[in-house]
Amino acid sequence: MFDPVNEPFFRLDVAGLSHSLIVTAFTGTEAIDELFAFELDVLDEEGELDLAGLMYRSCYLALGAENAGFHGQIQGVNLTLRGLARGHCRLSLGPRLGCLAQRFGRRLFQQFSVPEIIARVLEEHGLGDAAVCFSLKGHYPRRTYCVQYEESSLAFVQRLCAQEGIHFHFQHSREAHLLVFADHQGAFRRTHRACFADETGPGVLDLCVTLADSAHRRAGRGRPVARGESDLYGLACGAYLPVSGHPCASWNRLWLVTRLRHRGGSLPGAPADPGPRLRYSNAFAATSWEVAFRGRRRRPAPLLSGLFRAQVIGTDEQGTCRDAQGRVAVRIEAFSLGMGSPEVPCWLPMVPSLQRECEESGSALAVGTPVWVRFQGGDPQSPRIVMGGDARWPTRRPGAVQRPRREPILESLHAGYPLVLLCGRPMGGSDHHCVVPDCACRGAPSRRGAP
Repeated sequence: MFDPVNEPFFRLDVAGLSHSLIVTAFTGTEAIDELFAFELDVLDEEGELDLAGLMYRSCYLALGAENAGFHGQIQGVNLTLRGLARGHCRLSLGPRLGCLAQRFGRRLFQQFSVPEIIARVLEEHGLGDAAVCFSLKGHYPRRTYCVQYEESSLAFVQRLCAQEGIHFHFQHSREAHLLVFADHQGAFRRTHRACFADETGPGVLDLCVTLADSAHRRAGRGRPVARGESDLYGLACGAYLPVSGHPCASWNRLWLVTRLRHRGGSLPGAPADPGPRLRYSNAFAATSWEVAFRGRRRRPAPLLSGLFRAQVIGTDEQGTCRDAQGRVAVRIEAFSLGMGSPEVPCWLPMVPSLQRECEESGSALAVGTPVWVRFQGGDPQSPRIVMGGDARWPTRRPGAVQRPRREPILESLHAGYPLVLLCGRPMGGSDHHCVVPDCACRGAPSRRGAP
């Protein structure tokens, strides 16, 4: 139970700390289909706080009322901002999902549905069943090919969600923040009834309803959109807000909160009370509950131009490399597959001209044959084998003196190109170079003697 006498009104409980940190002011934003972000001014009374040790720790921002607050992860610490009071530091809070923005890669998933792909990507970043909930009612068929190409894991997940009409939001508790993926209105929670301009307690302070939402106007239909302010502690994005007591009876309905801006801080005291007072408020945007939520616009898929080098691989002890549909098992050097195993085959069809050439010559693409892969029209869903055979593969002339081969990444470093030595692919690193020859992990010396 919250004790207003002995406990600070805003406080931050950090995992591993025996005491709570006093929060003197904070701001925050959250929206459906977006990452939440909070900025907190924290008072370090003892001056012995290990700020570097706070990074990426779980924490809970308590708003002083029971069960009201936000769970997140400390993702930034700043001591040099202007306007910070003496003894204060500013902490940035965000969801664990935000870490997906730090990893870029090239991957090709085959015969997976979008929910399965999203679950795999999240699991790689430590977001398992306890941190993620899928509340889906639609049918999501397996995709023959699904490519992540030079985009962050977060952008990849957001693109897939937009393509399939899946939205996500967060549900906060003192122990964790749950990431919810859904495709229907029933996945949103319901808050307590809020009275308009209620002087006896927290409620909705201002409310304005219009039909000027741009997305609905483009669709040619006028739908009510509400914007307002409140001092409701438990109001969260992705929750239903029942409003009552407004003079306009048609506005007293159930609203789905789609966007929130939070603010907490001190107010100047009254003449009889010279001390500062702390107050929480928020500004929200909402749509009527009967209007199906429309997520963000569809993100364009990456354009894959040019040729990609690959090699035919066997799928069993007999060296089988073709299936009943005539597709060939290959490993594309520029992509990792599934969970990152380089031995997982990617089954690709051949273009008709190459298939006819193989039939006329009576020779098939054997295991170990180098081939070239092109994505037809740059479409990541349409990879095809366009060329194959040693005759088309660059080889060394007989009798030529072969120079010591240098990794492409080392050649770039030698030429002075600025690079970030960060491997974004599974099974990569300074001790375990991934299968991609031009990956940045090959620029880091291996402790085991690898180049």
